[in-house]
Amino acid sequence: MNHNSSYHAEALAFHASAFVVDGHCDTLSRVLDEGLAFATGDCALQIDRPKLRQGHVNLQVMACWNEPDYIGHHAFSRCMAKIGCFHDLARTHGLRLVTSLADLGDLSEGYVLSLEDAAPCMGSVRHVDALYATGVRMIGLTWNGRNELADGVGVAKPGGLTQPGRELVAHMQEIGIVVDAAHLAEPGFWDLLESSSKPVVVSHANARAVCDHRRNLTDAQIKALAQQNGVLGITYVPAFLGPGAPGIEAIVRHIDHVCELAGPDVVALGSDFDGISQTPVGLPHMGFLPRLTEALIVRGYSEPVVKKILGENWLRVFRANWVV
Repeated sequence: MNHNSSYHAEALAFHASAFVVDGHCDTLSRVLDEGLAFATGDCALQIDRPKLRQGHVNLQVMACWNEPDYIGHHAFSRCMAKIGCFHDLARTHGLRLVTSLADLGDLSEGYVLSLEDAAPCMGSVRHVDALYATGVRMIGLTWNGRNELADGVGVAKPGGLTQPGRELVAHMQEIGIVVDAAHLAEPGFWDLLESSSKPVVVSHANARAVCDHRRNLTDAQIKALAQQNGVLGITYVPAFLGPGAPGIEAIVRHIDHVCELAGPDVVALGSDFDGISQTPVGLPHMGFLPRLTEALIVRGYSEPVVKKILGENWLRVFRANWVV
């Protein structure tokens, strides 16, 4: 790529040629609760189908966040309502749910269903199996609080994985569900990596050495995640990026730190769009994602490394976890 001519156009063309994956958004909650128009586009959304196409995103992970007020069967019902919302969109607008290794061979638009907080699982293998049957292929063990599996980062004196947590992690990995450690308190993080048989992910977080926030990972956690062949989805949450009004340069600083610390194979993207009220300067919605690609190339990242960050690392983890 010639850095001296038509740079924006060349960066956009390169971005469009890559396989791009975003590992986390909260769009389903907003579509369900606010009645927003995902398929045709809605200015209130940070991610919708037109914005994904504008940003040349091939695969979007759609999280079903469990609000803390929902526990037990209410959490399961709430989760199923969000999954049902996606399936309704898929049926009426032709959205493609990606659930298998074979599905990953198609470079066109696709979606992966995930859970943010395993409270809907209720500590039960049967509930995990039911969610798998609906198409769920990634599950975050906690949000900020405590559930049957583990403690989140908001628990004052957190413990590690519970015995049901260990049993469900083993079952998830056996049937082909990616385990997500975002929001998981540090004792649980170390328990997870010690007991895991497959690569795990932290779908949306950043580096604590760059921004000291409880939701960001320490250098030791990042190194361990890399050694386990997992990925860290660098997120766009301003509070996790740094002080003031951080922009794309702040995102790149976190990517710089993680790459220098543990190598580029652990770096991925996890926007948390539609779960944030403010967005990074210069990246107001997913349609502007090529700006991040351009910033990485200007920084000196090679095209093969940028492709890993944009999506190839996520694909590697999906392929290592999914069994069919």
